[in-house]
Amino acid sequence: MLRAYASSDVRRAEGELVAAAPQDALMKQAADGVAAAVSDQLTLLGATVHGSTVLALVGGGDNGGDALYAAKYLADSGAKVQALLVSTKAHPRALAAAKKAGVDILDAARLTKRSQLRALVAEAANKAGVWVDGIVGTGGSGPLRGTAATVVGQLVSLRDSSPDEPVVVAVDVPSGLGGEDGKVAGPHLTADVTVTMGAMKNPALLPPACNSFGSIEVVELGPVEAPVSACRLTAADVADLWKVPGRADHKYTRGVVEVVAGSDSYPATGIICARAAARTGAGMVRVNIPAAASASLFAVLPEAVPVSGRSQAVVVGPGLDPKDEGRVDEMVRAATKAILRSLPVVVDAGGISIIDRILARLPERAESMGSSPVRRVRKFAPNVVLTPHAGEAAQLATRLGFSEASGGVARSDIEAAPAKWAGLLAEKTGATVLLKGAVSVVCGPEGDTFTQAEAPGWTATAGAGDALAGILGAVLAMEQAQAEADGHSLSASETAAGAAAGTWVHSIAARLAAGLGAGPELGRKKKVGHPILASDIVQQIPAAIELALR
Repeated sequence: MLRAYASSDVRRAEGELVAAAPQDALMKQAADGVAAAVSDQLTLLGATVHGSTVLALVGGGDNGGDALYAAKYLADSGAKVQALLVSTKAHPRALAAAKKAGVDILDAARLTKRSQLRALVAEAANKAGVWVDGIVGTGGSGPLRGTAATVVGQLVSLRDSSPDEPVVVAVDVPSGLGGEDGKVAGPHLTADVTVTMGAMKNPALLPPACNSFGSIEVVELGPVEAPVSACRLTAADVADLWKVPGRADHKYTRGVVEVVAGSDSYPATGIICARAAARTGAGMVRVNIPAAASASLFAVLPEAVPVSGRSQAVVVGPGLDPKDEGRVDEMVRAATKAILRSLPVVVDAGGISIIDRILARLPERAESMGSSPVRRVRKFAPNVVLTPHAGEAAQLATRLGFSEASGGVARSDIEAAPAKWAGLLAEKTGATVLLKGAVSVVCGPEGDTFTQAEAPGWTATAGAGDALAGILGAVLAMEQAQAEADGHSLSASETAAGAAAGTWVHSIAARLAAGLGAGPELGRKKKVGHPILASDIVQQIPAAIELALR
């Protein structure tokens, strides 16, 4: 499992290690990791460090010190290295070591004319096949300013216009992405690989900032004793969560899902959802879909059971037209019944627009906030999973009373800080929130946060969300069946982890369907894949699960 921490907590832990270690020992260890990453990237390109041209972008403080020591190590290995000083406060010992190793020092920080600065940056950058970004680390917040902003802005332009893009290796974080909430405050240099020190920091896992980190390598400096801010499941974590059925299992121990989906406007939506639940391994899939889609469903899923009965999770909302009052009422009743029985419920798509009607049927419960008086509220339990995309999340946030400067909450507000908004919606509703996006964010009402970034762009296709809802229903039914067998209720943490695992399966199935393979590719020439349909994702669900279980 990948874990991210608040930058301040990691710096505090590093400070204790630095105080106990010989002078610059940890900085040199970090720099060695950066130099190794540069070597690995060159190897992928069929090149070697010896004879390669490297540009180190050097800010002040420890981040710049890491870059300077890395420049020294690369020069010692035969690289032609230039160091562009973006700050007048370069780390003195690291700077001396770089000079002694033959690194060519370019003092950009002392140039007073922007034209001179731009000319110097262009000349140095165009000669280098590798850029080491050590301008600003996790100590920076907000947009880049001054010389750093000018340098990064020009480098972005040069990289975008170059037919042979340089490899960018970031030190700790790409410059300009040091904020804690995952927001992108302004221009920044997207990395091919980020070498982070001690532990991952929040922006490495939180969108949209995490999209610019490339692959991430952690240089272990020592233990980090601090609260985890966000997690990302790997295949091994999904395997640990997954229950492989044994000889004594039956359909109820594997989990039974009830899918209430579709309306006159979208009658076939439930087919995708039900097939996804079945392919995920549900012991039984009960279906409540419009009569117009029944024949089509049983043609592709004859195992579906068209009658209600005992179930361990319910999915409502896919394909719901809020104007279809009859279907709205059926879904409200199905969700309410399951919630009152303490069963997991997935509320997807059109279901997001009717959660106030579901809540209205639930009993009030007491809630206290710090020293405030106890009040009576209607909230969901954590085993209710809401699955909005950014537009639906914006509408929900506005209905719940949140407001930004422009009034209400816009889709762009959600997309600028998905983890923040998923957390706020989870806190306000009491539910677990899976905010779907290029990087999907799962937030539980007790603070659990997961981000899953495996999905390819081809996943953005009609019906993909219905497939995810079916997968989630099956995963939660499996977890509920296990909880029943163990004699306990499904916890908030288990629900959040289950939602993240379901997202992983959905994303890997999409990758397989698009011909991309299961994991990130190395090197610059990456496959782009091909278009897919939601039904293609459904077909690959068993293969995705098998990959996790290997």
